[in-house]
Amino acid sequence: MKTTSEVTELVFKNELTEKGLADLRERFPSNLVFDMSDEKEFKLARKVKTERNKLTDAINQRRLDVTSELKTHGDSLIELVTDIYAVQVEPFEAENKRRKEVAAEEKRKLDNLLAKQRAEIAGIRQFLTDANTAASDQISGMVDAVGNIEASSFHKELVHEAIAVIDEVKSSLADMLLKQINAERLQEEADKAEAAAKAAQAEVARIQEEASAKAEELRLETEAREQGAEKLREVTERINKLRMIPMDVMGENSNVIKKKIASIGNVQINEEAFLTHVVEAEEARARVLEQLDSMLNQAEQLEALIPAEEPAPAIEYVQPIKQADEVVQEKAEVVQNNAQEIGEQRTFLGDINKWADKYQISKDAYNELGLIINQYV
Repeated sequence: MKTTSEVTELVFKNELTEKGLADLRERFPSNLVFDMSDEKEFKLARKVKTERNKLTDAINQRRLDVTSELKTHGDSLIELVTDIYAVQVEPFEAENKRRKEVAAEEKRKLDNLLAKQRAEIAGIRQFLTDANTAASDQISGMVDAVGNIEASSFHKELVHEAIAVIDEVKSSLADMLLKQINAERLQEEADKAEAAAKAAQAEVARIQEEASAKAEELRLETEAREQGAEKLREVTERINKLRMIPMDVMGENSNVIKKKIASIGNVQINEEAFLTHVVEAEEARARVLEQLDSMLNQAEQLEALIPAEEPAPAIEYVQPIKQADEVVQEKAEVVQNNAQEIGEQRTFLGDINKWADKYQISKDAYNELGLIINQYV
C-alpha cells in the first residue's frame, strides 16, 4: 500500500517530481546572491519568475482537477455506503430524532415550569413589599398565606430556594406584624388622645361660651339694674324737685304761685313717669299743692294790704295798720304775722343757699336737705 506522500507524488508526477525539486534546489541554492542592478541579471530574473509562475499554475490546476475527481468519486462512495448502512441507520436516526424532540419538549415544559415557579417565588417575596403599607390584619393574612405554601410542590432545582424564601418571608412578616400591631396601638392611643383633646377643647369652648353667655346675661341684667336704678334716681329726683317747689316760689307774688299750682296740677302722675313711686309722687304733689295753697292765701292777703305799685313783699317788718275797726285791725295783724313769716322763710332760705355754696354741697344733698326741711315746715 502506497503512502500519502507516494500518492501525492504520483498525482503531480507530470508537473514536478522529487527529483525535479532537487534539481530546482540545486539551481537556486539559498546562499546564492544576485545583483538586480545588473540589467542582464535583472532580465534573467524576470524569465525565472515567469518560469516559476507557470510551474505553480500547473501544480494548482492539477490540484483542482484531482480535487474535483476525488470529490466526485468520494460522493459516489458515500452514497453507496449510506445505502448499504441505511437498513439499520435510518431507523436509528428516526428514533434518535423522536427522542431529541421529546427531550426538547420536556426541556421546554421544564423551562416553563421553572419560570412559573420562579415567578411564584418572586411573588412570595412581594408579600414583604405589600406589607410595608398594609394593616396588621392584612399582614396576618399574608403570614397565613405564606405558611400554607407547600415547598415540596416546587421542582427539585428550586425546592431549596423556595424553602429558604418561605422561611425568610415568614420571619420578616412576623416581625413586621409585631411592629405594625405596636404602631396601630400607638396610633389608636394617639387618636384617642386627640379625640379627648378635641372633646376637652369643645368642652372648654362650651364652658367659655356659657360663661360668655352668662357674662352677657349678667351684663344685661346689670345694665338693666343700672338703668332701672338710674330711672328710680331720676324719679326720686323729680319727686324731690316737686317737694322743693314751695321753696322755689317762696316770697313770690300770688300770680307766680297760681301758675305754679296750675302747672303742678297738669303733671301726669302714672307708672310710666314715676314707675313704682306713683303713690309717693301723688302724696308729694298733694302736700306741695297744700303748701302752695297756704302760700297763695298768705300772698293774696299780703297783696291786698300793699299798694299795687309797691314791690313784692318785703322782708322788713311791716307795722300794723291802725284802723279804728277791730276787724281790720285783726286782719292787719294776720298779714303782719304772715309777712314776718315769709321774710323769715326767705332769710332762712338765703342762709341755706350761702351755706351750700360755702361748703360746695351737691345738688342731691341740697335736695335731700330740702326734703327734710319741708317735712317740718
